[in-house]
Amino acid sequence: MNPRDIWQLFNLRDTPYFQEALRPGEGARYPVDWFVARETEVQRLGATILGHSGSSRQSIRGSVGVGKSTLAHYIKASLAHERLLSSIDAVALGHADGVDEVAIRVLSYVYEALIAAGQQRQQLSALERNESVQSARQLVRVFREATGFSGGLNLPVLGGVSAGRSATLNTPATARPSVLVAPLLRGLYNAAREYFNARGIIVHVNNLENITDADAGRAAAILRDLRDPCLLADGYHWIVVGTGPAVSAVIDAHAQLRSVFSLTLPLEPLRPAELLRLLERRYKALALDPQRPAQPPVSSRAITALYTTFNGDLRGTLAALDEAAHGLLGYGKHPDSPLSLGDVQPFLRHRYAADVRARLTEAQAEALRKLVLRFARKAFSVKDAAGAWNNERSRASRTLAELQRAGYAILLEKRASRDERGRPAALYELAGPAMLAFAEL
Repeated sequence: MNPRDIWQLFNLRDTPYFQEALRPGEGARYPVDWFVARETEVQRLGATILGHSGSSRQSIRGSVGVGKSTLAHYIKASLAHERLLSSIDAVALGHADGVDEVAIRVLSYVYEALIAAGQQRQQLSALERNESVQSARQLVRVFREATGFSGGLNLPVLGGVSAGRSATLNTPATARPSVLVAPLLRGLYNAAREYFNARGIIVHVNNLENITDADAGRAAAILRDLRDPCLLADGYHWIVVGTGPAVSAVIDAHAQLRSVFSLTLPLEPLRPAELLRLLERRYKALALDPQRPAQPPVSSRAITALYTTFNGDLRGTLAALDEAAHGLLGYGKHPDSPLSLGDVQPFLRHRYAADVRARLTEAQAEALRKLVLRFARKAFSVKDAAGAWNNERSRASRTLAELQRAGYAILLEKRASRDERGRPAALYELAGPAMLAFAEL
């Protein structure tokens, strides 16, 4: 059977187990209107932004795959009705970024937010004649086109470009985007108020977990340097998204940053009942024939068991469901019957065990198997892992780091009490793929 046909058996036009974040904007494949649950978090984040007429800074912290990015997109979409502008995409911190690169990304994000608002309100022509908008556009363009960027650039400054003129003013050799960003942000916010009666602009910084430990210190220094010109800029509301350890390494590393961010509790995983409600919303939205109910392709019991195995990792659970659906649906005497736990478990164990063998060396795979046998659904430290492997601590630490990079072990936000040297001891847990490969659901 053609894999594209399996969903038609269940009155679905596409997989309901997609892992992409819901996104705002017309024409989104998976629109943010499909958002469910998180009522408490939405209320708290939205109220904090609306309660600060000047500026605000918040973080959304949580484990990998828990739904942080979708929550941020939903907040942006829901507050658009309160005249808070934002861009569909987010500001990312790259591996090799410096303060100027990040300043340009922030300016580009704000510029795109204004352009999108101008298109929606049919005021794009008037907006593009605004000096601040023109200057921001030229600064972003010149910076992106420059190769081997170092030192200063001859760039247009605020007021250096006006309607009907293409002349630019040369800045001093020391002028850099990070120096020019403050007046440009003020000018763009003034334009947002003038043309759209905007009460603020939401800046979304996403996926700090993609930053390695080695880069976290530099990212923290970059945000610290941009605190006054960007994070504290009047009219701007910042949402920074990442895992707890990543956000702590970047924001909590400096008192100058920590002191200006609102206190935020970690984003807890959805409850199993909320996950089932989320999937029901997807089934309904993806129905081929809206007059007929869509049939769930996988039973609720199998979904709940998988979600428990992934310990609240929504993205990992959806990936496993999608893998099982494409491998099993459409066969047998009843091809349109939902998959049971008995169907799903042996299939996924075979698939994920094969993935372990492909990703890890034989020794690493055996080390992972021993961890699952000893610490399934339990937190453990490097010392615990060394005991399970009969290894010295340094070797166990290296092996555990490899398993973490491969996605089979997760560093927890909480810490054990203290190690023998009095330092907080890191705790880990096994990720869903490791559990599926070696443990029973």
